[in-house]
Amino acid sequence: MIRHKEWPTVGLALSIVGILAGCATAGNTTSSKVTNSGATSTSQSNPNLTNNSAPQQTNGSTYTTENQSSGQQSGTKSATAGYYKGLKTVTYSSAETQKIKQISQQQGIRAYVPDQMGGPSGYYVPGRVTKGSSHSMRLQFEDMTFYEAPSWKDIKQALSPQSGSVSILNGGSYTLSGKEEGQWSTLKYSDGARSDIFVLHKGSTWVGIVPNPAKSTIPSLVQAVAETLQSIS
Repeated sequence: MIRHKEWPTVGLALSIVGILAGCATAGNTTSSKVTNSGATSTSQSNPNLTNNSAPQQTNGSTYTTENQSSGQQSGTKSATAGYYKGLKTVTYSSAETQKIKQISQQQGIRAYVPDQMGGPSGYYVPGRVTKGSSHSMRLQFEDMTFYEAPSWKDIKQALSPQSGSVSILNGGSYTLSGKEEGQWSTLKYSDGARSDIFVLHKGSTWVGIVPNPAKSTIPSLVQAVAETLQSIS
């Protein structure tokens, strides 16, 4: 079991009450309903990191790319299709949609958000959307967090630590039904911590999906959610 880096949580704490409240906000618009096939996943505990925290980049941090395998393989086509059938439709309130549009325009990107979500938490509603460094935007769900930016380099900068360095270990790849090829990588920090990320190029935007290590990293589930990304700006 790998150890995950503890990232700062200043200004980004999100209570379950806040998440549930977002689901009940007036003016919601709903996409087509998806039938739940009963797909489940096993949760594993990690006390060092929750999905309510995010990495912060500083000028002193650096990153490199290493030509070695991260050990993070992509999920299979059949498993991804199975998780896709079990996803739930995400409802975005008019206020949430407006906030996403506003931040994405300020950061100079076209925002893509998941139309459907799944995972072991059972809370499939959007959390806080915030600005990140290097023109990036961050959209949080309980089971995974989305980092979006004009380039993969900008996402790597946004995920850099406050101090020290991070290297990128390449893992498996997976081609979505829309022909976008996603790449699994592992962020390896100078203190030994690691975190997985699935990155794809959607239109003019790069999207990095970081599974919540406090739950479980399930490549097939992340890939299934990535299939549902839709432009919102």
